Amino acid sequence: MSPQVLIIGAGLSGLACALKLQAAEISFFLLEASDAPGGRVRTDEIDGFLLDRGFQVYLDAYPEAGRILDLPALDLRPFSPGALVFHRGKMHRVMDVFRRPGSLVPSALAPIGTISDKLVNNVCVLSDVSRAYAPPGQHLISVSVLGLNDRPDLPAAVIDELAAWFGPEVRAWRHLRTDRIEHALPEQLPGGGKFPSLTPGLHRCGDYLTSASIEGAIVSGHETAESLIRHFHRTT
Repeated sequence: MSPQVLIIGAGLSGLACALKLQAAEISFFLLEASDAPGGRVRTDEIDGFLLDRGFQVYLDAYPEAGRILDLPALDLRPFSPGALVFHRGKMHRVMDVFRRPGSLVPSALAPIGTISDKLVNNVCVLSDVSRAYAPPGQHLISVSVLGLNDRPDLPAAVIDELAAWFGPEVRAWRHLRTDRIEHALPEQLPGGGKFPSLTPGLHRCGDYLTSASIEGAIVSGHETAESLIRHFHRTT
C-alpha cells in the first residue's frame, strides 16, 4: 500500500509533522537527504565530543515543544544569563540583571551598549554547561561565524581572532569540525507570515514560516499535519 503522505526532510518540522500524522493513523514516508535525522538540531559524536549542528537555545516556556519532547531524557542544562564581551582589548561581563540582580552595577558600567541593549558573545564552552559534551579532562568550545564563509583558512583565521581575546594558548586548541549551515536563522520581517499550503496536495513546513526557533519548527510541522488531516477527513 502506498503512503498517503510523502514528507521531505527529517528536521524538527518534518519529524513533528510525522508524529502528528502517525497519531491520526495517516500513513507517510519520511525522506532525509543526509545520513541521519535532526536537521539543524542534530548532534554528532567525534572523538568523544558531542558536536551540535547548530547553536540551539531551548526556552522552558515553549508549549508545543514541551508536549512532544522527552525533556528528562535530554537532560537540559542552563547557560548563565549573560556573556563575556570582548571590547577594546578587554573582557567585560554583562549579565541579565533581572535574573542576576547582583550584577546590575558591573553590567551597567560595562562600556558596551546601554543597559537595555547589551551585546552577546559568539563563543561558548559547551562542556562547562554539560560535561557530557567533552571527554574527561577536556573541553568543547563552540564558535559561531556569521555568513557562509568559504575561505579555506577559516579555522586558522578564527584561532587568530580568539588568540587576541584569550591569549596565545588558544593556538594549542584542536579544530574538530566546521559546519556551514545554510538558512541557519531565517530572516523574518514583521507581518511576513507564510501559509503552509502551496497548491492542492503540496504543503510546506519549517521555522521560517512561523518563528525561527525550536518551538517555531514544531508548531509549523503540527500546522501542516493538521491541514493534511483535515484534507483526508473531508475526502473519506
